[in-house]
Amino acid sequence: MFNKKIILKGTLVTLKSMCEDDFDAIVGWRNNPENMRYMNQPFTLTLELQQRWYEKTYLPSNDILFIFIENSTGKKFGTVGAYDFRQEKSTIVTGRLIIGEREFRRSPELLEGMILFYDYLFYTMHNQTLYCHVAEENKPAMSLNRRFGFVENAGKPIYPRWREANNIKLTELVCDLDSYEIKKAELLPMLQHFVSQKVNETKNVRKP
Repeated sequence: MFNKKIILKGTLVTLKSMCEDDFDAIVGWRNNPENMRYMNQPFTLTLELQQRWYEKTYLPSNDILFIFIENSTGKKFGTVGAYDFRQEKSTIVTGRLIIGEREFRRSPELLEGMILFYDYLFYTMHNQTLYCHVAEENKPAMSLNRRFGFVENAGKPIYPRWREANNIKLTELVCDLDSYEIKKAELLPMLQHFVSQKVNETKNVRKP
């Protein structure tokens, strides 16, 4: 079973594993029609259903679900998770990515948060290969995954049961450690620039 109490702290954002205090935000994000379109959730989520899934499915499982939290304000703005960890193969599946607050969808906070997430999966959990499943028409999600080194799995699908959600066909993407490190090296200078800007803005605000 995964450690369910994980905190990954960056300069701009913190990833914290989900707890019951996050349920209100999660239910709101998951019931947003814009988000539901690409999710395997053909029903309205309630707090009761969320609590039941948390207790009966999530806690006993090898799933991990992180909440993105902006450091400067403490605002929660989305989720990202991983599941089906196969230690013997050093593989895991990523997903459940929801950016619930629109202003963070192309933000440096999201960029740093995704690096914290992938660093944890590759370097702390020692996975060698990540998989995910994304609708081709979900352009923002497809683009975000490709930025971090994911490409279409050209071979036989490893997870055929996850190739469809809400009657939408999903593409199986794969990313190995080498590909991630190449993309991360390209992204870090941009992230460092954003971090410097944010730090300077904060200093200027605090000046009398």
